[in-house]
Amino acid sequence: MTDKKVLTIQDISCMGQCSLTVALPIISACGVETIILPSAVLSTHTGGFTGYTFRDLTEDIPGIMDHWEKENISFDCLYYGFDDAFVAQMAKLCGSADIILPNITEAAFMTGCELRLEGQDEAYVQMILEALAKLGCKKIVLKGISFEDDKIGVVVYDCAGKKAEYYFTEKVPKSSHGTGDCYAAAFTGAMMQGKTISEAAKMAADFVVDSIKKTDDGHWYGVCFERALPMLVTELNK
Repeated sequence: MTDKKVLTIQDISCMGQCSLTVALPIISACGVETIILPSAVLSTHTGGFTGYTFRDLTEDIPGIMDHWEKENISFDCLYYGFDDAFVAQMAKLCGSADIILPNITEAAFMTGCELRLEGQDEAYVQMILEALAKLGCKKIVLKGISFEDDKIGVVVYDCAGKKAEYYFTEKVPKSSHGTGDCYAAAFTGAMMQGKTISEAAKMAADFVVDSIKKTDDGHWYGVCFERALPMLVTELNK
């Protein structure tokens, strides 16, 4: 059996649970070798902290990639971050993607659809899914779906078969940084371990809920996902 490797390209915050700080331990806990390519290094993440330092590392990336090419280093999966500056390019990349994992905000930005964080219904979600499918991707996991105040979920969409499968969890009444990163990392790890897209989507959703629940109220700069990793590993091994 050949060990699978994931390359994750994101910034890294020395303090704060998001981006590479989240992706590396979660994907590794799923039993998948994780290779990192930091795009920037920050003293803290930007949500709630002030006076943070920032160093752009993009000029170092070509040299790193050249070295990897000379060493014949390859990867089975690419995992990268998302921000507003990359919206247009991300939309183009979706055309060659097997699976995309946008939240409702990212999906609206990429498709030009109305952003509706409240008052969602199946007709609205279907419109977003069809617009995303037109970008050219094969399958979609759309996050941040909410039809009821106390529920939040994801929908897995097969673009070819036009089939949507919803999965809802309880909505924990707490706003936390880094939950999207936790979801994407857990989903990636589960997929790399052979889970189906539906299984991975549900597993990642449950992992995020468990992470939020196990986070102390005073821990405002992220979720204590480390406390939920045993549950994730147990589910992966079933």
